[in-house]
Amino acid sequence: MKVFGTPDSIRGAGPDAAAAPGGPGTTGAPTVTPPPAAMPETAGRVLPGAPGRARPGVWLGALLVLALVAVAYAPTFHTLARTWTHNDNYSHGLIIPPITLFLLWMRRDALRSAPREPSALGLPLVALGLLIHVAGIRGDLTMVQGHSFVLVALGLILHFFGRRVTRLALFPVAYLVFMSPFPPVFADELSFRLKLWVISGSLRAVSAMGIPVVREGMTLHLPVGAVSIEDPCSGLRSLIALLALATLIAAFSRAGAIRRSVLVLTAIPVAMVANFIRITLIVLASNYLGLAIGTGVVHDISGYVLFAVGIAGLFAVKAVLRC
Repeated sequence: MKVFGTPDSIRGAGPDAAAAPGGPGTTGAPTVTPPPAAMPETAGRVLPGAPGRARPGVWLGALLVLALVAVAYAPTFHTLARTWTHNDNYSHGLIIPPITLFLLWMRRDALRSAPREPSALGLPLVALGLLIHVAGIRGDLTMVQGHSFVLVALGLILHFFGRRVTRLALFPVAYLVFMSPFPPVFADELSFRLKLWVISGSLRAVSAMGIPVVREGMTLHLPVGAVSIEDPCSGLRSLIALLALATLIAAFSRAGAIRRSVLVLTAIPVAMVANFIRITLIVLASNYLGLAIGTGVVHDISGYVLFAVGIAGLFAVKAVLRC
C-alpha cells in the first residue's frame, strides 16, 4: 500500500536510516547540526593570579610611578653617589645597585612566570617609606633616605605585582641597604671603638715581641718615630664590605637560617682580626724598615692583601659551617 503525505521522519525510519549523509540509502532528510558550545566568559582573558604578562595598564602605571619616584629620590642618589666616590668607607656602594640588578636578572624566569596578584597592602608600605624619606631629608640623614627607598620599592612591587613577585624580589631589593652610609655620629663612634680595639691589640702584640713602644691616644711611639692610627685605618671600610659580601654568600647557600646567620655575623670578627694583623704589620715594618716604608708601601699594599685574607676567612668559615 502506498501512503501519500508521509513525513520525512517516518520515511527515514527504515533499515538505511543510519546511513551516512549522502551515502547509500540516504532519504534526503535534513542534517541537524548541534549549536556550538558556548564559550566561557573568561576566554581570551588573563585571570587574576594566572601566570603570564601583566596587563599593559599595569606596566604603564608602574612606569609612571617609577618616574615620579626617580624624581623624588634624585637628590638622594646624587648624595649617595658623592659619598661612594669621596668616602673610602663606602666605596663599595658603587657595586651594590648592579648586584641587585644581577640578582633580579638571575630570577627573571621565576619573576616572569609568577602570578600577578596586585595588592593594596603595598600602598601603606609606600606611604611609610615616603614618610621616612621626608624625615631623612629634614634630619639630613642619607642612610635613612636610602633605606626608605627600599621600603618604597618593595611597596610598589607588592602593589602592582602581588605577594609572590614581592617574595622573589625581596632579597635583591633589600640588599640595597648596603649602599647607604651610617649616620655620621654612629659612624664616628663605631670608628673610634674599632681604632681603640686595634691599637690596644697591636700594642700588646708589639710589646710581646720585645719592641719598646709607648701609646699616646691613637699614636704608637717607636724608637724610630710615631705611627698614628687615623680613621681610614679603623677597619670600618673592610667591616662593611665583608658584611655585604657575607650576606651575598649566605643568600646563595642552601643551609639553614641559623648557619647562614652565623656566617654573616662571622664577618665582624674576621674583619677586626684582619685589620689587627694589618696594623701590627705596619708597626713592625715601620720599626724594622723605617717609617717611610711602613707607613707608605706596606700601608698601601697591606690593605688589599688583608682584605683578600678576610675574604678567604669568610670562605673558610663557610666550609666549616657547610653552608
